[in-house]
Amino acid sequence: MGNARRRLVRIGCLAVLLAPACQRLNYEKSFEIDADDVQAVLIDPPRSDQKVSISVSATGSPVDVYVVLEKDKPAAMKRLKDFQKPENTLAAKEKVQSDTLEATVPAKSGFVVLLANAKKTAQVQLKITGK
Repeated sequence: MGNARRRLVRIGCLAVLLAPACQRLNYEKSFEIDADDVQAVLIDPPRSDQKVSISVSATGSPVDVYVVLEKDKPAAMKRLKDFQKPENTLAAKEKVQSDTLEATVPAKSGFVVLLANAKKTAQVQLKITGK
C-alpha cells in the first residue's frame, strides 16, 4: 500500500509541474475620462506568454486605446500628453466607441492599457481577458 501511495504522490507532483503555466485574466472596470486626459490601467505580468483581449466601450466621446509594456509606460504617457502616438505598442486603435483589441504579452512582463484623447468627458467600460 505504501508503494501505491508514493506513486500517487509522484503522479500528482508531476501533474502540477506539467500543468500549463498560463494564468487566467479577467479584469473589468468602469470609469470616467475627461477631455485630453490619459487613463492608465496596469496589469500584472503573466507567468508565460499570454494572449489578451481588450474590449472598450466609450459613451460621450470616442477614445484612443494603446497597449504597451509596463517598462514603456513613462515614454508612452509623455508622448500622449504631447498629443503624439506612443511607440512600441502591442496593440492600438483610435477613436474607439466600441471595439476589441488583441495582443500577445511576453512572459513576466507587466502591461498597461492607456486610454486617451477623448474630445469631451466619456464613460468608459474596459474588459481585459486572457488565457
